[in-house]
Amino acid sequence: MKKRYSFLLVLVFLSIMFYAPKLILPKIYDYNYTSASNNYKKAQYSGYVANKFIDSTQHNYKTVILVEKDAVNSIIFDFEIGGLYEFIEINDTIVKDIGSLSISLSRSNLDTIIEMEIYNGPGVN
Repeated sequence: MKKRYSFLLVLVFLSIMFYAPKLILPKIYDYNYTSASNNYKKAQYSGYVANKFIDSTQHNYKTVILVEKDAVNSIIFDFEIGGLYEFIEINDTIVKDIGSLSISLSRSNLDTIIEMEIYNGPGVN
């Protein structure tokens, strides 16, 4: 009888340890991965690519330095999984509008529109 009681006590303890964090910290466990797509859709930029590199000081983010009319910006393509970062070359001109995942890319012998493919997390399309 004592073994059975100990087993039930351990089972209850393990159940609490497993479910307690999920009850206390629901936002961490229910993270909405579509925010990656939403963040990319909020961005707007237009300029030429001055540099591109893997930023070892910032989690190895795929980074493109874009020179715009009034500013120089860093664009991070870490959640883009369709190969856009690899396709972009220095001196390319890229344009992206708010609310879209399409990028217009121009270079000396190419003028195309590319739809970004964003990783939205496990099980999210």
